Amino acid sequence: YAMAQDPLHPLMFLGPMFFYIHVLIPGAHFYRGVLPDYFVEPRILDFAQLVILVSMTAFCLGCLRIRVGASIRTLVHTPLHLTESTCKRLQYTSYLLAAIGLASFMAKMAAGGGFVEMYSRAKGGGGMWGLSGYIASAPLLTIPAIMFYMLSLQGRRFRPLDMVTVLLYASPQLIQGFLGGSRGNLFITAATVALGWYLASSRRPSFSLLMMGVIILGSMMLFIKAYRRQIYIGSEFEIETKPVMEILLPEEVATSDVSVYTLAHITAMHTYRHHYWGRRYFVQLFVRPIPRHWWPTKYEDMGMDELINAPGKGGLNDQDWRSLFGWIPQTGSAVGLIADTFAEFSWAGCLVCYLMGWVYGTLWKKAVLDKGLWAVIYLYACVVSVYLPTQGLISAWSFRFLYLTLPTIALWNVVVYIRERKRSRQMRLAAAMNTPAAAGEDDLFE
Repeated sequence: YAMAQDPLHPLMFLGPMFFYIHVLIPGAHFYRGVLPDYFVEPRILDFAQLVILVSMTAFCLGCLRIRVGASIRTLVHTPLHLTESTCKRLQYTSYLLAAIGLASFMAKMAAGGGFVEMYSRAKGGGGMWGLSGYIASAPLLTIPAIMFYMLSLQGRRFRPLDMVTVLLYASPQLIQGFLGGSRGNLFITAATVALGWYLASSRRPSFSLLMMGVIILGSMMLFIKAYRRQIYIGSEFEIETKPVMEILLPEEVATSDVSVYTLAHITAMHTYRHHYWGRRYFVQLFVRPIPRHWWPTKYEDMGMDELINAPGKGGLNDQDWRSLFGWIPQTGSAVGLIADTFAEFSWAGCLVCYLMGWVYGTLWKKAVLDKGLWAVIYLYACVVSVYLPTQGLISAWSFRFLYLTLPTIALWNVVVYIRERKRSRQMRLAAAMNTPAAAGEDDLFE
């Protein structure tokens, strides 16, 4: 904060998340003496700790390398002035995106047997329910709908109708977040509403207000994590302090614990010299989007059937895990940016971490200087950042970021840029003919 002078700098929210995963939780495990249960020789973890330290340092250096300058306070609070017609087009676009997102959410509920059927069990609402991945993921489009709607408000205070509209847009994410026990959906929604309003209105919260928001949001996510197996329709829910304390200072840890599995994953990849060298990332980024009914054996043909047959084991077999640690990771266990990039590129993964920090720093700078579309894209990077410390770079973070960003860029070009270019041509023609611009047209920006 002292260097950037902006409460919405990426390290203001990514820093605490990485600290929680790689410092606080492992420290709590060490304090409670649970690590020897999974690592008989604690010294084998020295290498994994070194990788985490170097990768985290690289990420921070990449992020802090991008600076705006001494005029940051003036630039941050310089609003983007949109004309009334542009605001209306943005609002209509938000209606379209919200309609698609809400319709896909209802289609998912219908395929899953209805609202009660889906959420009458713990961690309900997940799965594809036989739908295409594009339809099952379409409720994410309510996120750009919220941002477009907030941009159309131009920073004015919320009216009751605005609040109802935003809550309606956010309802799929809120339902999945609370009744489905999904911390990611809850974080995405809360961050979109809070950060979206500040970015859209070119305002900034005070440092104390930001910290209060981080504490409140963190407490909500902690609550969901502690009680997500008890939160569902028809459950006999009881609030106790033990589940929360078990998360803060666990006496027993599952092999799927992200901190434990991160240490084990890095150690196993290094011990067996097992790295993908970009092949897994290529499959996840370019092959995964191809519908399965078009290419049913796509993972098998690419030699990456482990992504569906044995997810969460890093491409190693059960014997490899047993011989090294004496246990097998749970199917579907996930690791965050650091372990994921190390598994892909070995020590070159530290460079990927640096580049990711640089990407976040660059998006922040563009949002401060250019606002508009860049503010929207930076918001997406902020809201999906919850997946960066805990899940894969490509499988979780990039998928959601691109799913939000690509349609937004296309719609922004149609709604804003094309009309801007048209207006510029009319103004040049009018100036050449020394006649007024065509009536009924207004400037895009005042």
